[in-house]
This record gives sequence, C-alpha cells and structure tokens, in this order.
Amino acid sequence: MKFISEKKINLFYFVTGFLLIVLLLIFYFNSQKVKSTNNLVEQTQEVLRRSDSVLLDVLNMSIGTRGYLLTGNQVLLEPYEIAIPEINNNLNALELLTKDNPKQLARIDSLKKMIAERLVLSVKMIEEWKEIELSDSEKIEIIGLGKIRNDKIRDVIAAFNSEEFYLLKQRKTENEKSSRNSEFIFLFLLIFILAIFGLIITVITNQKIRNKELRAFTSAQKLLSKYSLSLIEASLDPLVTINIEGKITDMNEALANITGMKREELTGTDFLDYFTEPQKARAVYQKVFAKGSVADSPLTLRHKEGKLTDVLFNGSVYKDDKGNVLGVVIVARDVTAQKLLSKYSLSLIEASLDPLVTISTEGKITDINEATANITGMTREELTGTDFLDYFTEPQKARAVYQEVFAKGSVADSPLT
Repeated sequence: MKFISEKKINLFYFVTGFLLIVLLLIFYFNSQKVKSTNNLVEQTQEVLRRSDSVLLDVLNMSIGTRGYLLTGNQVLLEPYEIAIPEINNNLNALELLTKDNPKQLARIDSLKKMIAERLVLSVKMIEEWKEIELSDSEKIEIIGLGKIRNDKIRDVIAAFNSEEFYLLKQRKTENEKSSRNSEFIFLFLLIFILAIFGLIITVITNQKIRNKELRAFTSAQKLLSKYSLSLIEASLDPLVTINIEGKITDMNEALANITGMKREELTGTDFLDYFTEPQKARAVYQKVFAKGSVADSPLTLRHKEGKLTDVLFNGSVYKDDKGNVLGVVIVARDVTAQKLLSKYSLSLIEASLDPLVTISTEGKITDINEATANITGMTREELTGTDFLDYFTEPQKARAVYQEVFAKGSVADSPLT
C-alpha cells in the first residue's frame, strides 16, 4: 500500500509539473505573439507617419518653388531645399519598413518616379526663372503642371495609406485578441498555481498524517512482534519455522537446547536432519503443506551428543497478506515425561495380582495385565480386540455391569463368574 501511495504521489507531481510547463510555454508563446503584433502595430504607425512626411515634403517642395516662381525671392526656396533630402530619407525608410509587402514596395517605386519627375519640373522652373523672367501665363502653366503631379503623388500616397490603415486595423485586432488571451492565460496560470499550492499542502499534510499512522502502525507491529517473540521464547516446547524448501528460518531457545546447537548453527539448515527418522519427518511436514495443519504426529529429536527426545509434532502453515503460503510453524511437544508416567502406570498395573482389563465403548478388550491372561489361559495377543463378555459364564449380566459403569461412571462389588 505504501508503494502504491508513493506511486500516486509521484504521478501527481509529474502531471502537475507537466501541466505547469505546458501552461508556462503557452503563456510565453502568447506573450511573444503579443509583443510581435505590438511591434507590427508600431511599425504600421511608423509607415503611416513616414508616408505623411513624404506627402508633406512634396507639398513643402511645391510651396517653396511656387513662392519663388511668383515673387522671385530666393528665401522662399528654403522649404524646397529642406524637403529634398527629407523625401529621400523617408522613402528609404518606407522601403525598409515595407520590405515584406510587395504591393507597397511597388507603390513606393511609383512614388519615387513621380517625385523624381516633380523634382525635375521644379528644378527646370527655377533654372528658367533665373535666366529669364517668365510671363504670368507661363507661371500659371508651370504651377498647374506641378499641381497635377502633386495630385498623382497624393493619390498614390492615399492608396498606400489605405493599405496601411487596413493592416493597422487587422494588427490592432490581433494584438488586442492576443492581449486578452494573455490576460486569460495569466489568470488561469495564477489560479492553477494557487490550486497546485493548495493540493501540495494537502498532499504534504496527508503524507504527514500517513507517516504518523505508519510510524504508529510500525511501532504497534514491533510491539506485537516483540510480544509474539516473548510468547515463543516463553514456550518450554521446541518451536521452529521452516520455509517451503524445508529450511529452518527461525526457532526458540527450547529447540536450541533440545538439539544442543546455537541459533546461528540451526538457521538455514535442513529441518529433517534433527530427527531420527528424516523421511517420516518429511512426510509429516509435507502433510502440513498439503492440509494446512497436522496434530500429534510422534517423532524423535536427536541431540548433537546423541540424546533422543520423543515429541509430538504439531504444525500449521503461515501466509502473507495475499494468502500465499510462506512456510510452516511447528511446535514439538516433549512427551518424554508422559511416556515415563505411562511406563510407571503400566508397571503398577502389571504388579497387581488381580486381573485388570480395559475395554472400549463397544465392549472390546484394548489392554490387560498378566493376571487376566493367566486367569483365562490366553495370551495378551489372543485377548486384545475380543469381546469382553465372552469370558464370563453370564454374558448378559456382565454386559449390564459394564453398561452401568458407562452410565454411572463406576461400579463396585458386582459378582460375576
């Protein structure tokens, strides 16, 4: 569960980081677009300013030449002389600013030719005026020719500006749209960052809570493990865990004592090696894996110095969280004392001079002493498993007596033959 939780958290950080980078890239490129469209708007405005300057320079040139033509005053040529270099500068600037617009470049070429023709007319007029005085009709004619050329120049500039105004409108619209998009993206980015910040705080808080719970769970598990180990160690009977290969993985001190070996020596060794009948022991622990548990299977453990200990083998499998069998837990109960007691009891029974017999609930003889064999004249083997009633002269009376024992728990001094 911890691994899955960490995977989810890492996936959250990855997706969040990825989305943040995407939003930042979108915001960056949109900002670049805003900057680009803003530059285009400024460029278009500069083109319009320059074209207006060209028209103004042409008009100044015309005003200067007309004033000189009408008065002959050299001072009035000053606007003309100022306008000539300014016209060239503005036309060159227009060419540079509209180099990506072939239609506008064609109009600039036309302007250059028209302005050059207008300039030739002005120069010719000034030169002729210096040599001879022109009549009023000639002056009017020259001024009329100049006006015609000025009107043509004005028409070309008007078409030029119309194109630029159209581009300016488009570019302003695009710039405003990009600006609105940029504002929206920035607002969304801000909300997203705040949301991420809130989510990160939530994740960190939850992580702290989970870590606290995990520490508490781990602490409880450790206490439980220590408690379990203390119970295992407190057991006087040998206890051992083995894996599915039959290797010892853990044991208590009682097993170490009964085998005469240290824990380190026992760990990883074959469980079967410590029994007098390894194959019988193998069959028993395989039965545990097959059935899930086994109880009171008699086996004999061998001490490294040769001492033998009779035990009753009890075991059950243990599993992981998914139900997969990991191994077997075995308790080997020492029955040496019980066997000694049994032998002692048998010796007391055999020492009795009176016949003594044990029978099952079905009335079959299960054990006898030597006195019973002697009184019936039969061997133990012949008597064992036979019907208890067959050895009395009154079987039905004998049956009633032993049934009374089963019913009341005991009976005394019932005469039989």
